[in-house]
Amino acid sequence: MFFLDFDGTLYDTHLFVAEINRILATYGVSEEVAVDTRTTAVLLDDDLHYDYTFERHLDALIKASYTLPREKVMQDLTNIFDVHDFTSVQSIPFLNRIKLYNQPIVLLSAGNDEFQRMKINSTEMGDYFDDVLIVHGNKEVQVDKFSQTESQIFFINDKI
Repeated sequence: MFFLDFDGTLYDTHLFVAEINRILATYGVSEEVAVDTRTTAVLLDDDLHYDYTFERHLDALIKASYTLPREKVMQDLTNIFDVHDFTSVQSIPFLNRIKLYNQPIVLLSAGNDEFQRMKINSTEMGDYFDDVLIVHGNKEVQVDKFSQTESQIFFINDKI
């Protein structure tokens, strides 16, 4: 059984964040502030539970005293998915390769369920997965649950 991380592994999160920063810059938000407020928006609490959404990012910017045309910024950010494919270059060849092992492939991602699914659905990777698990954090705990019933588990994650 394969567990594959999404952000930073199959999805070019660095390019995604750079594009968010580029859009915010058109509204006068510096890269430093975009990064700082993104960090605030990502973390749900001090236990490293993730919950990033564009809305939470805008809320953090407003709390940092930015006055932004919310609907227009949201439209621009949401349109990112129509303009860019953030699938990492080697993801599809890699998925084709591990599909040859005839083992279940589970996409495991941490974050806001709706937002992560929006990102996943913006790619062409969905059909490769037998299941998609989205958690707020502690992906390793999810993998450990399967270790009781699976003889071989491979967890591929950019954070390990």
